[in-house]
Amino acid sequence: MNGDQVGGIVRTLLAVGAGVLINKGLVDAGTAVSIEGALVTIATAAWSFYTNRPGKTIPPKAVS
Repeated sequence: MNGDQVGGIVRTLLAVGAGVLINKGLVDAGTAVSIEGALVTIATAAWSFYTNRPGKTIPPKAVS
């Protein structure tokens, strides 16, 4: 599985979870969308931090 597939699965699971919370009356639709957006943003930041940690990236070439 690649990153796009994992991202799609995560977004789908978040949508299902939001639907359950809305159906039970725990949150309204606007709040659910805000929570989903925040969780996706946090997950994206964590993924970026994980994949770009020191030693994992290729250093730029020195210009002489």
